[in-house]
Parts: sequence; structure tokens; C-alpha cells
Amino acid sequence: MPVRHAVDKERLPDDVGDVLAGVDKMGISSVPTFVFNDQTVVGAQPYEVLEQFLRENGVKRKG
Repeated sequence: MPVRHAVDKERLPDDVGDVLAGVDKMGISSVPTFVFNDQTVVGAQPYEVLEQFLRENGVKRKG
């Protein structure tokens, strides 16, 4: 059963509908989508791309 159909028919808990509404509002349509500081990386990416994304958003590597 498609997720949207289940939500429309109230077959899922309200919190799932809230999550889907938030995803729609953010314009997320692909999995995975990484969101950090209002920036996104969409789709499967090489490790180096994710590492650069985090570094550009102020995340420091441990060790």
C-alpha cells in the first residue's frame, strides 16, 4: 500500500503524517537525504562528499 494512501486513509499514526508533511515542506523526495544546517546532500554519495559536507557545516572529525 503506498504511504500517501495509508496517510490519506488514516491508517498510520498521526506522527507519521506529521513527518511526511515536514518532508514535503522541505522538498525531500529522495532517500537518503542528509540535512544539516538547512543544507542537504541528496542520494547515495561517496564518503568524501559526506565528509566535506560535514566539514563545511562546522563538524570536526574526532581523533
